[in-house]
Parts: sequence; structure tokens; C-alpha cells
Amino acid sequence: MQLQSRRTSRNPGLGLAYVLLVVAALVAVRLWPGGLALLPVCPWRALTGFPCPFCEGTHAFVALAEGQIGLAWRANPLVALSVLAIFLWGLVDLVGMLTGKRPQLQLSAKEKKWLFALLGALLLANWLYLILSSRI
Repeated sequence: MQLQSRRTSRNPGLGLAYVLLVVAALVAVRLWPGGLALLPVCPWRALTGFPCPFCEGTHAFVALAEGQIGLAWRANPLVALSVLAIFLWGLVDLVGMLTGKRPQLQLSAKEKKWLFALLGALLLANWLYLILSSRI
């Protein structure tokens, strides 16, 4: 695994675009909390009675919008971590846009396989946590 800094154009990256979308959603949640009632019920949970790996994700997102990181983590750790990672990615993109240099992570094929295995394990662990902590 290598972390390199490479020169890039000063155009904003995809991370910054994602951050802007997340910020827009956070603002919408704060300005129109009643809009959450329009979201559909999780079809997996409605069908099986068990939460899906992303259940309570909206609650986690709203808790983050309110600055309640602990509550967001308890609602759905994977969603909370993902939103925070998107913010970090956007911050790195913003710094790269301002300086003209962006860090780039070089992974070997073996490291990519391990990374995907780790992400799969995190997804399963998150799902198990949601099942065990749900009030079924």
C-alpha cells in the first residue's frame, strides 16, 4: 500500500460533489423534518420483520444532522461511518482543489481483495448488530 501525492487539475473531485449532496440533504433534514415521513418503509423489514443492513440509516443521518454522533452510531454504525468518510473524502478533495495536489492510495491486487473482504465483514457485522439490537 502506498500513499502518494500527485499533481492534478484544480477541478473539484467526486468526493467534493458527494459532500455537497450530503450537505444539501442535511440542510433539507434540518429545514423540513416532516419530509422524512414521506420516505418508504424498508421493504426487507416489512417482509421479514428483521432489519436490513441499512435500516435505521435515516435515523443515523438525522442524528448526524443534529450533531449527535453517538446517537447516529447507535442507530446504524455503518451509515454514520460512511457519511463521516464522505465528509473526509470531500475535505481531501477540497484541499486538493486548492493546492493542486491530491493524495492517491495505490493498492495491489491482493490488498484490494483484502479491502473488499474487510468491507464485506463490516457490512455483515453491522447487520448482525442491527438484528441483535432491534426490538423484534
